[in-house]
Amino acid sequence: MRFVTRPAGTCPAHLQPAVVAAALNQLVQANDKGLVEGAVYRAPYRTIHGEPRSATLDALRPYYYAKCAYCEALSNLEVEHYRPVGAQRGHHGGYLWLCYEWTNLLPACHDCNSFAGGKGAQFPVLGPRQPTAPQLAGGGVDLARNALTSPYLTGEIPQLLHPELDDPTSFLTVLPAPGRDGFELQGTDAANRGRESIRICHLNREPLRLERLALLQDMKADVGVVFQSLSEGLFIDAVLPRALKVTFKKWEQAASDEERTHTFMRKSVTSTVAMFHNLLAPLLPTNQVVLVEQAFVKYKAGQL
Repeated sequence: MRFVTRPAGTCPAHLQPAVVAAALNQLVQANDKGLVEGAVYRAPYRTIHGEPRSATLDALRPYYYAKCAYCEALSNLEVEHYRPVGAQRGHHGGYLWLCYEWTNLLPACHDCNSFAGGKGAQFPVLGPRQPTAPQLAGGGVDLARNALTSPYLTGEIPQLLHPELDDPTSFLTVLPAPGRDGFELQGTDAANRGRESIRICHLNREPLRLERLALLQDMKADVGVVFQSLSEGLFIDAVLPRALKVTFKKWEQAASDEERTHTFMRKSVTSTVAMFHNLLAPLLPTNQVVLVEQAFVKYKAGQL
């Protein structure tokens, strides 16, 4: 998960309040989830080549780059309701009134979003829930108060992190997976929102752990190229720190490229000396690790 900025005023035409108001008021008044139309919030269409697409996912692409909002995987994405339409285990009837709300829609991969091992209709909160739709004085849903940033909803404290409202670095970290292959996310906040987000979307499933490991293996290979060049006499020992600096800068540039997968992992590795030591250093050959860590300490201190 990475922090995402979706500017105000980006709602696509098919989800504008004036377009969805009548259908939304009808289903809210009937309190009938069966009236929710996927064609409205997904806006499916086919390209000239016959490929199925979604106008909603197209509208989200400039901010999520065709990646899952939760795990950052490149995948066949689904339009996900952050606050789900479905009931919450008898404690809440579901957020039916948010089914067509632009700020409540996210791109999600099937594994993160599915009922079998993923989010499904899970949406635990800390404290009370907002039980009903905001109402206009004359009747009908007050769509001006439907946005997730409106005071009507900010009183809720969801345990599931929202990539546009919650900076993942305040809730998550990365560590080697104990007793398992790869690297896993761990929650760091006292309220356990990070831990619950991992559980809800199953963010430590094996393919994700192994993808994080593969990323670090690529970084290890980058270091290997530098030491291979040293062994071939392409530069002298004294130049090694500066050669490693080029590699460090390459990693940071890759981490700042939001279109890449696993940007949270990429940024974590080079965020601090401690994270570098915990994540990448154990993978390096013993004859390289001290020299690389010494160079990285100087790099982070601006002395390289």
